[in-house]
Amino acid sequence: MASSPRPAPLRTLQVLRGIAVMLVVVHHFSDVMAPFTPGHKVWDNGASGVDLFFVISGFIIPLSIDSSRSGFAATARFFQRRLERIVPLYWLVTTRTFLSMLYFGVPFTFLHIAGSYLFLPTRGRFGEYLPIVSVGWTLTYEMAFYLLIALVILWTGRVMEIVLPLVVLIGLVGITVPLPSVHMDLSLYLEFGLGMVAAIWYTRSKMRLPAVVAAFLLLASLTLEITAPFYTLRVVQWGILSFLILISALSLEGVIGSRLPRWSLLLGDASYSIYLVHEYGITIIRHLMLAKRLSPTMGLLLGCLMGLSFGLACYWLIELPILNFFKTRRLQLRKSIPTS
Repeated sequence: MASSPRPAPLRTLQVLRGIAVMLVVVHHFSDVMAPFTPGHKVWDNGASGVDLFFVISGFIIPLSIDSSRSGFAATARFFQRRLERIVPLYWLVTTRTFLSMLYFGVPFTFLHIAGSYLFLPTRGRFGEYLPIVSVGWTLTYEMAFYLLIALVILWTGRVMEIVLPLVVLIGLVGITVPLPSVHMDLSLYLEFGLGMVAAIWYTRSKMRLPAVVAAFLLLASLTLEITAPFYTLRVVQWGILSFLILISALSLEGVIGSRLPRWSLLLGDASYSIYLVHEYGITIIRHLMLAKRLSPTMGLLLGCLMGLSFGLACYWLIELPILNFFKTRRLQLRKSIPTS
């Protein structure tokens, strides 16, 4: 099958990334507020931001690959790009967390620390299967997805045709076969598959939803994602809704993409930094709440603003320079290669 054309940068996709990270931020700070509110309610729907991230990854990652190339060089190129994007910032945040654990005397095991750096689901001293940077559990799924793609590129460039059935199979196994020893919800791989289905539709078909239909579907799906009570598997509820949000936004790209202001894309650009460090504000907000300095509403608002501030600072001061360093190095290496 002919290789699929790579789409131009999608501005609506960046907005969706910003929405996804904001859902996660509000979810985590609502958890902090729960002990101080009647009924101790946590806004669980905010966790659906992770599902939206997985669907977006399933859409965009395979499209970043030149499907006409395979073999070791193509595999190394793909995996190097993924490692440059994910690993440096995550390891910096993990190291900062580990040093804090040492300073405050928090118990740990070597296996747990090693697993946290290597994106492996390992058990902590308190029985939890989370890395020491707790939000990093999602990167375990992402890295496994990247590894699967890399293995396929090593063999053939036909990523879509092979990886899509594999992630669907893995996801169905996760639904039907109990695998407690894996300590991962394998059904979430169906969300990567949903993103890949959206990629096939977007690149191999010119059909788009009419603008009015797309706008209605986007608003309806997003409203259900953030309000509907959770009643079933994540992939059935939040995964499918995230898929509908994605194809609606993609259908609107040609209508509103060029009109989106730069500030509306900023949260998407900084979404990785925000995701990794927004919880730094939790301890501060919890102390203020215990001291009865804030109402739950003000605590939630201040916490979210604080989380965004930490994330944006991390993006501008750390993540962006790292990305620019690797980009500059690639350009220098490309120029140093003699052309025939």
